[in-house]
Amino acid sequence: MTKRVIVLALITIASCSANPKAIHDSQAGLMSCDAWPHRNNVRAVLRAEFDSSGPALVHWELTRYGPKGPSAVDQFTNKHAKDARIYVCYFDGTFAGSKPAPAPPATVDPYPYNRLRVFVSTPGESWAEAYGYHDTPGHGPGQGQLDLLRPVGNNP
Repeated sequence: MTKRVIVLALITIASCSANPKAIHDSQAGLMSCDAWPHRNNVRAVLRAEFDSSGPALVHWELTRYGPKGPSAVDQFTNKHAKDARIYVCYFDGTFAGSKPAPAPPATVDPYPYNRLRVFVSTPGESWAEAYGYHDTPGHGPGQGQLDLLRPVGNNP
């Protein structure tokens, strides 16, 4: 009887924990991403979590497109620029982010976004920072593909 109770307790604990298959830097980050409040609304699956900091995110946002690319820092990152820990979460699902209108004669993109990058602070504030695609025809590198990138320096 005792062995049966222990096994059931372990199964219960495992089923309540964050997605163990997600790439992650820390258990704290994994749990923070897993607790993102909008996750259940969009039925998102956590794919990756990277630990970062406010200063690192500021640097990344200012340099990630290279020296000639656009550089700006979003409101969330500005607010948390001095935080010692920020979690960068990547979710897969179906997301209804706004899209720019296509230039004529192009037609409207039929594919919904299927990857989302969210920044989460240690107190739990969050910011949906980028919408994009993975494994989607016509949306490869440079065409909206959102890779699971660690927020450091220049990323392609």
